[in-house]
Amino acid sequence: MQERLVIAVGSSSYVKVEAARLAFAAVFPSAAIEATGYSVPSSVPSQPMDDHTTMLGAANRAMRAAAQNPQANFSVGLEGGLCVIDGHYWFARAWAAILRDGKFGYGSSQSFAIPEKIMLQVSKGKELGEVCDAMFGTQNLKQREGFFGYMTNGFVSRTGAYRDMCIVALAQYFHPDLFKIKGLEKH
Repeated sequence: MQERLVIAVGSSSYVKVEAARLAFAAVFPSAAIEATGYSVPSSVPSQPMDDHTTMLGAANRAMRAAAQNPQANFSVGLEGGLCVIDGHYWFARAWAAILRDGKFGYGSSQSFAIPEKIMLQVSKGKELGEVCDAMFGTQNLKQREGFFGYMTNGFVSRTGAYRDMCIVALAQYFHPDLFKIKGLEKH
């Protein structure tokens, strides 16, 4: 009989739910993965401007997804945000928080430099997706290929970047002695 893993994802976004499903399918290839999205708030600004805020949004989403489905084996929160290096180099980066038995594993996406022209609009209080839609003539880019996909001409998709950061977050469960969290040997 095939093992079944239930994953609660703190978002109703198809991209986020599919990214989580793909990550768990890669890590547990013999399991039947059931990933369900729940529309939950992140309780952070719609455009997080630093890693701490973005990570907090991901953790909040994971905790709220867990509350929506207490029987889930894992709960996942995914949050996109921005970060700055040396006060003027801005990057887009997302964070995954994976919750299991009260413990978190974290992983981030690749970082992608944000052109100054875009950052000037974001710094005026607009969300990155909103600025990109206006600048590129797209509609709801963040719910499709996202900034990464658009800027790389599709070589890096939002779904792929989010899948990879989920795998990175799960990696902490493979080495529980290093991270002091419960491992994946019993799920």
